[in-house]
Order: sequence, then C-alpha cells, then structure tokens
Amino acid sequence: MADQVTLKLRKDGYAKTSGSCLAGIGADFASFIDAAKEVETVLTIDDCPVGCAKKIIENIGITPQTIFLTELGVVKGQTVVTTELVNQMTQSISEKL
Repeated sequence: MADQVTLKLRKDGYAKTSGSCLAGIGADFASFIDAAKEVETVLTIDDCPVGCAKKIIENIGITPQTIFLTELGVVKGQTVVTTELVNQMTQSISEKL
C-alpha cells in the first residue's frame, strides 16, 4: 500500500523530483542518493512501525518526515488495498503536509 500511496502523491504533485527511488538509495546508487539530498524535505511512507523506508533514508544522513500507514488504520498484510483506500490514505497524508 505504501508504494501505491507514494505513487499517487507523486502524481498529485507532492514530489519535487523524480530522480530518486528508495530501492536505488538502498542499493547505494550515487545518483539516487544525490537526488534525495537535493530536496528540502524527504517524505517516507512506511506500511508498519518497523520503518524500513525511514531507516534507509536515515542511513544516508537525512532525517525524513515519516508517515506510518498503521497510524492511519492500515493493518499490514490484512488490509485489502483498493483504489478507494489508496485515495483515502493519500487525502489523509496530503492534509498533514
């Protein structure tokens, strides 16, 4: 669900760069890391409180703004991902931004 919500937020204009991706940062690709370091705020969206996305970004020296979908009522591995729910999560997050 985090991936779908992230993609929708990006589509809705909340991302200032398209040159970075979490997997690329985790794989230590300089171009993705550089793109993340060029923006004022990095937002991570994690499906659960373990915070893998948050930790990947922290590992490159950035403290991200983090949203945990579990705090919005999502139960990882149990909540059915629907277009309606992705829209609801996106709306909730955009209101917090």
